[in-house]
Amino acid sequence: MPAVQVLTVQQAKQGRSVFIGTYEARRSILLAPTQTGRIITISAVSGQFVRKGDVLATLEDRLLSEMAAQAQGEADAAKAEMEQAKATYKRSQGLDTIGGLSSEAVEDRAHSWRISQGKYKSARAALMQAQIQLAEAQIRAPEDGWVVSVSGVPGNLFGAGSEIIRLSAGEPEVHFIVPSPSAWAVGD
Repeated sequence: MPAVQVLTVQQAKQGRSVFIGTYEARRSILLAPTQTGRIITISAVSGQFVRKGDVLATLEDRLLSEMAAQAQGEADAAKAEMEQAKATYKRSQGLDTIGGLSSEAVEDRAHSWRISQGKYKSARAALMQAQIQLAEAQIRAPEDGWVVSVSGVPGNLFGAGSEIIRLSAGEPEVHFIVPSPSAWAVGD
């Protein structure tokens, strides 16, 4: 197949209607960071076809990585504290009936175990939030489509919601500008 296809332009035949129209994708998707950050890389170029999940841009994530590591450490410590409180409570159960511990001491250990469970749940939630923020440092294609424009530049600081890439996706649509109905008939 030749690199350039040559077509002969002909004048439209009399009696035929000519319509002007546009051909476009169903959706235009604005891709923007969810948080303010400096763009490190942009791997997409205008006109490129991308697949769902492809990383198109990356924001600086050193601080986010540190926050995720800190949250992981806090979750690990809270889990160990919870397991220790549980073991202490389990060992103390029944000791109040034989006089080894007061009922109040056993209740305090049960209470400490419940508090440590809450701390662990809170630490896990903080870890999940840090992991989500870290994952959002990568701008990914939400679906298959064509890159229409790239406005982000590596090294620049972008605010949350500022467009970096615009993607065109979905089934194509064709729109025609149709002259008044008196100018044409069905079947033309």
